[in-house]
Amino acid sequence: MGFDEKEISCLFIFIAKLLSDKRNTVGIKKSLLDEIIEKLFTSEDRKCSEEREHVLLELLQSKVGHTLDELEILRMAQNVNFFRICDYIYVKNRNWGQIMCTYLKDNQRKSHVFDYMNQIVMSCNVSDKEKRDFMETIYSNVESLVEIDFQKTAKFLLDYLEEDKFERIIDSLEAKPKVLYKLLSGILLKESKKSHKRDPSTGKSKKSHKRDPSTGSIDLESLSVREQRKQLIITDPKLQERLIELMCDFEPNSVQKTLQILEDYRPEIILVMTRKCEIKDGTAYLLEKTSKFDEAFALLHTDLQQKIIDFKASEVDQFVDQIVIKITDLIDLCGRCTTKMTESSQMQHTVDLWISLLESMQTINKLVKKSSQDIYSNKLNELTNRFLIGLNGTQNTTAVMQRFMTRESSDGTADLLYGAKDLVFKVKDNYIYEETLLQTTNNLLLTELHQHLAHLQRLATKANANRGLKTCAVCGKHLQHSDNVVLFSCKHSFHERCVTTDDGPVCHICDNHDKPSANRVSSAQNICSNETNSNHKLRNALNLSESQINALQYLKNGQRIDSRIMSGRRCDVRCVDTDHTIVIEFKYNQLDTNSQRFFHFQRDKSETLRQTFQRIALNIHKLSAKKSKTNKSKTNCQTDVNALDIQLFMDGCALSQDSANCDVWKSGQTFRVGDNDYEVYVNAPTVKSLKLPKVIMSSFTIYPKISLEFCSQNDCKFYWFRESIAKTNDSNSSTIAANEQTIVDPKSDWLLVSEGFYYKTSSEDIGAKVKVVCHPMGGRECEAIGENVIEANPGLCPFEERLVFCTEPTNCGSFRVISYNILADVYADQDYTRTVLFPYCPAYALDLNYRKQLLTKEIVGYNADICCFQEVDRHVFDSDLKPMMCFVNQTNAKPKYESFFSEKGNTGEGLAAFVNSSKFEILSAKTVCLSEELKTNPIFAHLLTEISANEKLLDRLMARYSVIQCILLKSVEDSNRAIILGNTHLYFHPDADHIRLIQSFIYIKYIENEMKVLSKKRPELTVSPILCGDYNSCPEFGVFQLFTTGFVPKDIEDFKSNSDETIHGIDMSHGLSLDSACGQPVYTNYTPFFSGCLDYIFFDTNHLEVSEVIPFPSHEQVVQNTGLPSIVFPSDHLALVSVLKWKTS
Repeated sequence: MGFDEKEISCLFIFIAKLLSDKRNTVGIKKSLLDEIIEKLFTSEDRKCSEEREHVLLELLQSKVGHTLDELEILRMAQNVNFFRICDYIYVKNRNWGQIMCTYLKDNQRKSHVFDYMNQIVMSCNVSDKEKRDFMETIYSNVESLVEIDFQKTAKFLLDYLEEDKFERIIDSLEAKPKVLYKLLSGILLKESKKSHKRDPSTGKSKKSHKRDPSTGSIDLESLSVREQRKQLIITDPKLQERLIELMCDFEPNSVQKTLQILEDYRPEIILVMTRKCEIKDGTAYLLEKTSKFDEAFALLHTDLQQKIIDFKASEVDQFVDQIVIKITDLIDLCGRCTTKMTESSQMQHTVDLWISLLESMQTINKLVKKSSQDIYSNKLNELTNRFLIGLNGTQNTTAVMQRFMTRESSDGTADLLYGAKDLVFKVKDNYIYEETLLQTTNNLLLTELHQHLAHLQRLATKANANRGLKTCAVCGKHLQHSDNVVLFSCKHSFHERCVTTDDGPVCHICDNHDKPSANRVSSAQNICSNETNSNHKLRNALNLSESQINALQYLKNGQRIDSRIMSGRRCDVRCVDTDHTIVIEFKYNQLDTNSQRFFHFQRDKSETLRQTFQRIALNIHKLSAKKSKTNKSKTNCQTDVNALDIQLFMDGCALSQDSANCDVWKSGQTFRVGDNDYEVYVNAPTVKSLKLPKVIMSSFTIYPKISLEFCSQNDCKFYWFRESIAKTNDSNSSTIAANEQTIVDPKSDWLLVSEGFYYKTSSEDIGAKVKVVCHPMGGRECEAIGENVIEANPGLCPFEERLVFCTEPTNCGSFRVISYNILADVYADQDYTRTVLFPYCPAYALDLNYRKQLLTKEIVGYNADICCFQEVDRHVFDSDLKPMMCFVNQTNAKPKYESFFSEKGNTGEGLAAFVNSSKFEILSAKTVCLSEELKTNPIFAHLLTEISANEKLLDRLMARYSVIQCILLKSVEDSNRAIILGNTHLYFHPDADHIRLIQSFIYIKYIENEMKVLSKKRPELTVSPILCGDYNSCPEFGVFQLFTTGFVPKDIEDFKSNSDETIHGIDMSHGLSLDSACGQPVYTNYTPFFSGCLDYIFFDTNHLEVSEVIPFPSHEQVVQNTGLPSIVFPSDHLALVSVLKWKTS
């Protein structure tokens, strides 16, 4: 009895599974094995195709796999589209380009090809040669990539391709214009929209890269190399012209919009294209751009008249819709022409344009009315209103009406008079509407101004009035402004002469000896300005709130600053040895226009003062000329380049202008520019940049990102303001009373809320923006305002429950340790991460600006003495972790924590350690690359010899950038005790158990050797190891066994995790006594696709013991938002927090 196809297929699948099992001891002939494999590939049973592919993949990965012909297997896999098998062979041979080709063929994975491309190009595990070969594969598959997603293709090419290679791709696609059009659209239009946002009314760029004012070209020197390459591509005139040429064929209706977006094409070339293809709106735009307004208007107006001639009563609805668009374009064009044509002859000509347009509109109105289609009258009325609005903004409406009424028409005067009558009524309605709007607005502004002045009067009256009773409580006489008055915190007031006793002033009503105000003022107006009052006495005497006390202190600090600094009458000069230029900055007051302008000059050090002053005079002259032209002043500009007096004085004597810049400028000099005198400050404390977080939530601590020069952070004072939500025109008396209790920054609606480097937001801040002002001592103040308003927080985060256990510092003899993988932004900010790794996490919650808020609150809240972090971005360490740990947590104006950062190769992320300086003193700190240590350290000579027997294993191991931090800490509480602290992040790949085991062995043996060296150098110290990190290994594998038992046998399964990289004969052992401080949690990393314990704090059991383990979040809390990270968990790992203490024995 024979077998059918399905039964044969199942039999071969069963045999293949037996052969791929690790415990298999059955042998098989090569010919039979080849027959099984061929049958599994060629079977027509499609229902089992996935199972057949899976079992073939297992067979390849088993020990039988090395006997198979990979090329034949690959050929058969390609024929039947077994892509996973193809990928396995390509990965094994590091053929990354062919893997991309399988993505393109696989309909299920095709959309993820761009994530894969970015991953390969950014990977530090792919060599430069492999990346070049990979890019060549991309060049040859651009057409397929464009068909999948032309925008993502364009973005990738702009990000990673060189300019010459880009030209090669464009040339190769010339034979396929549709594909080329899509690619050029993705490159030029998307990037141009991103870089050149335009004002819809003027067509001018609102924001763009810095361009040379004379040539209009982009200043490439101000851009990074990558941005320079990108700008050279998107600003190439030939590419822009080719795109528009293709657009004329494929999408002619989009040409005008594209012309407004792009900037670098040659109008005369494009004009030929648009005329040839009869794209009238695009042609008109180009004519207008080249100042040929008459031709542009004539072209659009002729098109409009042709529409009128072709009018059919049966198509009135379509006619009106088209006419509205065309007339709107003509109105806008007339408005722009009138604005740009300012001479009298030109002004007369623009009146003709308006009248021509108005005649056409009257003709259209007549045609529509004849068709008895009254439903379109509203659209025509709106069109007339728009015409009048445009006309009023640029021309005299009466003049146009007079010309219109006297102009002859082929249809007769009656039609003209009817048109004039209709226009008059429209003008009248428009005038009444505008007059009503103006009057209403004026009334509202006057009312608001009145209420604001009344509010200020109440505040002034309240500040100037005596705060107690209106009469003296002793003599009963009225208190006058000229009297000396004593005020008490009980709000009773007396004449000074009525309460003075031998023991000092006494309130006779309350018998209060200890709370009189030190103020004895001859006038009540001076009550708030007496400098001798302490803040405490001032609070008692005037009953001020904390915010008022802070505001007064801020104002007093501001008064102490040099008056020249406050008024801007200073000239700052930067002159350092490392730069060949000198920077001069000052604020220039232009008296004739009553305006100010801040000038920044960067000049060569060797340049003479005369040359520098000539440049300064030239720029000021340009400013004056521009102001004069803008204000249309009748008088000529008084400032001339040669007439402007610019000199530098030292002790009243003018210095020679033939001296070089580097030899002249000194602090204390006087710099004169016209009528302005400035005091010179050379290398004064400077705030180079000051920024606030993009995302700010209530109940979180925020701090600025700051860059300083010629000073430190401790030399600066910081003041925090909140945008005032309560407006001064609030008619509610209770609101006004509340406003009277708050001191406001007189320049704007900003309330002073705190002082210091950081500010903890509250629920009162929600919906308002926050501002920080930095005062460097002796320097110019700088301020930064948050981009967005303060948002509500996500509620109670699970980590906040853990912080309850960490509110108090640890006792003497114990210390708190944290190990935490905080998820580097370099990995989180990728499309692959958002769509594949963590698709359940909202994009905003993966954004670093959001996660930083949670991370800082969590990390600071643990109140740890030793912090070890993994996956720390370099910029996060510099701008967030270090300021937060070292400046937010200060002890006696000194940083509470000492910090140490180690980058992992050139990945942009690495390890960070923070140590509480009140608990430990850092004696030494170094970064050790594990692969380099294996190659150079003699203690690993035997291990290197064994590994070298397998070339693939050696290459893979040496390509890893894994590092360890080795930090020696001496206890401040007991000078005879020390800790050697280790921190690491081991290789992550699923098939790399053997790599991680070898790395762990190098790690632990290196630490053990360091301890032996220390025992000889510092015999008085008792050194205990604490080894933290993300080991990427669960407790059932060899890494955990090696650390906790001190030994792993040579036949451990970890060495077989990759069959091509197996080694034999290495017994690994060490002499340390270690255990896991947090035990073996169920998981420290949790996603829907994987969960396990990967992180550990290993400690020395000989001299240390666990005092406390901070509980982990519950499983319900972790899975509430599917997995980690989420809106309440900032990382895909959980922090390990444990308290260790010294053993007393």
